[in-house]
Amino acid sequence: MINIIYGLRDPRNDVHYYIGKSTVGNKRALSHLKTSHSDKINEWVADVRKNGFEPLVDIIEEVQDVNELAEREKFWVRFYFEQNPMLLNEQLKPRHVNLTVSVNERNELKLLDDTLPRLHILLKKARKVSKINQKEMAERAGISYGTLKRIESGEETVSICNYTKYVTSLSG
Repeated sequence: MINIIYGLRDPRNDVHYYIGKSTVGNKRALSHLKTSHSDKINEWVADVRKNGFEPLVDIIEEVQDVNELAEREKFWVRFYFEQNPMLLNEQLKPRHVNLTVSVNERNELKLLDDTLPRLHILLKKARKVSKINQKEMAERAGISYGTLKRIESGEETVSICNYTKYVTSLSG
């Protein structure tokens, strides 16, 4: 069998929520979609399905030497934790997170908190002022038309990565 590192990805935002290892190919990964060892994974799978989607299984890496499997899993958990601090891997994710916030950071967070609920409105207005249609904007940003529509309607299932692509293409 193939030793793999796999990820369970949410199709609503293309974000990985769990990273695992397997010595039996994707059989272990697929078992999470039936019943997982983790209640958090079971809840996440149920939430994805409740919204009419099916979690995606990605093979992230094939590992030749089974003795390296655990170390590679740790590497990938740390990698994906940086992209999604809500990663469901309890045992392997980093334990120490610096929660010290300066006064300037607190002010920035307050501004962000005030802006986020209407960010989609501001982005749509900026696109229109720039005289860019939705199709062209999606192409510039390197996102799908559907993702652009979700951004501009304020749906919460859009990844920060896709928001960043949108904003970057507006300013570039």
